[in-house]
Amino acid sequence: MRQPAAVTVHKIQPIPMAAVLLAVLASVPACAAADVTRHFDITTQALSTALGEFARQSDRQILFSTTVVDTRRTEGIKGEFESEAALRELLKGSGLNYRVTANDTILVMLAKAQDERDVSGSEPASSVTGGEEEKMELDEVVVTAQRREESAQKAAIAISVVEPEALLSVTAPQQLTKLVPAVQISATGTSPLIYVRGVGTLSGNPYTDAAVAVNYDGIYLGRPSSISGLYYDMERIEVLKGPQGTLYGRNSTGGAMNILPAKPVLGSHSMDATLSAGNFDAVNAQAALNLALSDGVALRLASSAYSHSGYMSDGTYSEKGTGGRAQVLVDLNDGWSVRVSTDYFHLGGTGSSGTLLGAITPTGSFVAAPYGREVGLHDPRTDAFLSSSAAFVNVSGAVFGPNATRPDLDNNYYGANSEIKADLGIGELVVIPAWRRA
Repeated sequence: MRQPAAVTVHKIQPIPMAAVLLAVLASVPACAAADVTRHFDITTQALSTALGEFARQSDRQILFSTTVVDTRRTEGIKGEFESEAALRELLKGSGLNYRVTANDTILVMLAKAQDERDVSGSEPASSVTGGEEEKMELDEVVVTAQRREESAQKAAIAISVVEPEALLSVTAPQQLTKLVPAVQISATGTSPLIYVRGVGTLSGNPYTDAAVAVNYDGIYLGRPSSISGLYYDMERIEVLKGPQGTLYGRNSTGGAMNILPAKPVLGSHSMDATLSAGNFDAVNAQAALNLALSDGVALRLASSAYSHSGYMSDGTYSEKGTGGRAQVLVDLNDGWSVRVSTDYFHLGGTGSSGTLLGAITPTGSFVAAPYGREVGLHDPRTDAFLSSSAAFVNVSGAVFGPNATRPDLDNNYYGANSEIKADLGIGELVVIPAWRRA
């Protein structure tokens, strides 16, 4: 079956990312020495390759972030230069700067946001000595997986965090499989099967208790069939791996998943919108609006609509979903706050289907279906095969015949919840009343 491809058009605020530093070593050990004039001959090419060539020709050690450098190119240089002058020419127009450490190592990094001058301008690159080298650090990711706010790097638990930028194209829970290591979510009708590190519940019955606890905005969702249509205007998704019975109760043998929507922001007016389109007539639109109604009151509205045609030849595997969410945050005096939220989602289309591989003849032999796997169960070619002698069943004395009933989705998910916080001095009290229906 072909997989859908999409081209996304959206605008988000860039988030700086740090990566593992790649060391490009020169042919001799680096040492602190006066910069001398050398002959450089570096052609127009990818900047990462050019920096490696620079290290070889200058006999200098250079460090850089592969994530930052790999997408950039340089016009190259040719002629007699001091090594730092040559490096400035290579970095010209790239938005990168460099620093020289105490042991004469060159560190290439993104130029500081407040410094918009060209690296080849009148002010020379500064040298950092005395162990005061500029640090490249990961952005801190704050999680609430253990019922308190803490850094994901310091949490004493195996946890994966999916940031909102990675969720812009996610419309169904099974798409999270590509974003979270050791997590497998497969579609079986309207009830997805969730596995974390290979532990889950093998049952397509929507009334079966799952082995992975799923929580939306702090509310436990009792059935896997209720986790559709939640992945727009997100704050983050946390996936806890391994048994979590202490904090999340039973039904968390494999782990737990926390789906956290973006919350209203006091004192801020903002709006975000994304639109993507792809093959199989795929369209995905999302929008969010945050309004500060007063100093202590904020309203956040979010909506989502997506659809795509069927992936199979008979039109099955199609989906159409629409949903919305409304939240009000009131900041009361003396450390009290109340947030009220309500959401709704409708899932339509045909949902998942399948293809016929073949049939067993009366003699016990297997006869393969004479078509590809993109042919659905309700395609005329499948009906013809099931009505032929190849699909004869000894017990009934007849052939199977065509599939009469096409799959169809008409599911509604909605609920309301509140989060009441109170600072009691000795700690914070949080009460989350909720009601959900699916």
